[in-house]
Amino acid sequence: MSVDSIVDTVPTIDLFATLPTCKKDNVWHFDATNNTFTLDEGATKCDVADPQTKDQGTITEQNNGSQLRVAGTSTNEIWEIGSRTASVFNVSYFARNPSNKLVKFRVTFSKI
Repeated sequence: MSVDSIVDTVPTIDLFATLPTCKKDNVWHFDATNNTFTLDEGATKCDVADPQTKDQGTITEQNNGSQLRVAGTSTNEIWEIGSRTASVFNVSYFARNPSNKLVKFRVTFSKI
């Protein structure tokens, strides 16, 4: 996962490297047959009271397959598809960082 400023004046940052260990093992599961997703907490929890399923919802292709709408309990985003194969896909989307600055996130998902 990386993030840039909108005008690309800030160098790309490897956000995964900055995440606490308890967030590094979270896993997104995508089910293309049912057009759904689940975000799993992983084995290491930040808080033992955290639910195992962090989010779940639907994925919908839009704009002739160039975008994905990801809508769940706490997720409501439009992802631009950069590329995709049977084992990897790259997306980007705009969101607010912890400083409330609008930034572009670029994420690579790999089949596990």
